[in-house]
Amino acid sequence: MIRKTHQQGRAILQPCKFFKVFDYLINTFTDRYGREFQSGEAAHIDHIIPLATATTENEVLKLCHYKNLQLLTAEDNLAKGSLEDSTISQKQK
Repeated sequence: MIRKTHQQGRAILQPCKFFKVFDYLINTFTDRYGREFQSGEAAHIDHIIPLATATTENEVLKLCHYKNLQLLTAEDNLAKGSLEDSTISQKQK
């Protein structure tokens, strides 16, 4: 999904099949909430490991992979902020 170019060390997002990512995100929602996502429902695409944790460009690139994304309700994502998903799970226990 991401590759680094030799020109000025910039990263370029590689094309990714839209429906592959869409289906993946819908599945993360179903797995998390035990129900299907409803069209029109307020939801956010969240980084499971937040970009704010990255300290290098390479780490940012890795965190931009679609497998580090999940679909959360807007309320849950706003509550999560820049915390890692595992931190949230531990606080809820």
